[in-house]
Amino acid sequence: MTWSIVAVDPVTREVGVGAATCTVGVELVRGIVPGRGVVAAQAYTNLHARNQAREALAAGAGAEEVLRAAREASGRFGLSEWKDQQFAVAVLDPEPCALAHTGDDTVAWSGSRGAQAVSVQGNMLRGAEVVEVALAAFASEDPMAGSRPPDLAERIVRGLEAGAGAGGDNRCPFDCPCLTAFVAVARPDEEDADDPALYCVAPKVFGLKGALKHSLVPYRPDPNDPTPTAALRAMLEATRA
Repeated sequence: MTWSIVAVDPVTREVGVGAATCTVGVELVRGIVPGRGVVAAQAYTNLHARNQAREALAAGAGAEEVLRAAREASGRFGLSEWKDQQFAVAVLDPEPCALAHTGDDTVAWSGSRGAQAVSVQGNMLRGAEVVEVALAAFASEDPMAGSRPPDLAERIVRGLEAGAGAGGDNRCPFDCPCLTAFVAVARPDEEDADDPALYCVAPKVFGLKGALKHSLVPYRPDPNDPTPTAALRAMLEATRA
């Protein structure tokens, strides 16, 4: 019930992941190994499979091996099966590569689009256009604010914004297509994968109460509040100041 982006930058060797969804806790989909790669575990998110994939990344596994580790960890401890999950990985070595898996039992629209070092995937979306425009926005070379070229964080946020503009999560109204969003980018020299150089979550406080409320009452945002992707953009720009 999410659209996400996993990507690596072969030049700077930064690794990044971002996602948006119409529920809470979207940041839990992430798995980051600085200097190696990232994973995103969504649909029926299996945190055990996510953790096993992250361990495989840290051990030097390639993209296919990371997906295999996630698949083999699925279904254990009563957690979700591989057919119910959507999973993506982007790695720097042995060469930049991004792959995605969409289980047969994920909710339509579900699928992915990708290029060499990036994959965009989603489930329970309004249509394939969400991931298609997100990938196009990520790949755009338009400079930021008319000056420097886009870096990895900028590309990921652009992709999330474009996905929102295409309708995003099918459970939310079209004019506010997600409730939460995040972006995380790690530099290659970082030691703490849980505290990357750039980590923004919007809104900062939402909580279980808000999730229960919006599962019962159709969500209508306060027109005075920014959408999560707009708030994420503001957070990113604040880091540039």
